[in-house]
Amino acid sequence: MMLDWFRRKTEAGARTSGSASWVAVRELLAGEDCSALLRDVLERFPEFEPGQAQALVKDVVEQFFYEVMDLGASESYHHADSWGLARHSLEVAVYALRVARSRHFVGHAAPNPEEQEHRLPRLRYACFLFALYHDAGKVLQASILSPGRELHNPLVEPLG
Repeated sequence: MMLDWFRRKTEAGARTSGSASWVAVRELLAGEDCSALLRDVLERFPEFEPGQAQALVKDVVEQFFYEVMDLGASESYHHADSWGLARHSLEVAVYALRVARSRHFVGHAAPNPEEQEHRLPRLRYACFLFALYHDAGKVLQASILSPGRELHNPLVEPLG
């Protein structure tokens, strides 16, 4: 079960809560813009219990922000500023959930009411994940030098 995977990952010490990178991620998520977007996401999953919402939404967004850190979404277009990729991805995820709550999506995803209760929450969550991670490959395109002038390899460790 996905919830157990996230719990095990957290318990295994995947996060060093006092590190400067995690502090920066948590400060950004606590800011007015990102916290409003997170509330919007959570409101679109009324079927989640609080523990599920923490693991399936908040922890996932936090981990994603840690993976992409302060990269811009583009070099000179939209969200080109620091943390632009993280904010852009969260905005796209919110928009995807708005579409996933629409009548058009419901009709195509689960045509009969018996299937809707079972399938729709899972399909909406998939939309959220796909939208959040839609630009994750940009981390592989960026050339990032560490303070020691070593080239960062995102396949080995996150930017944070």
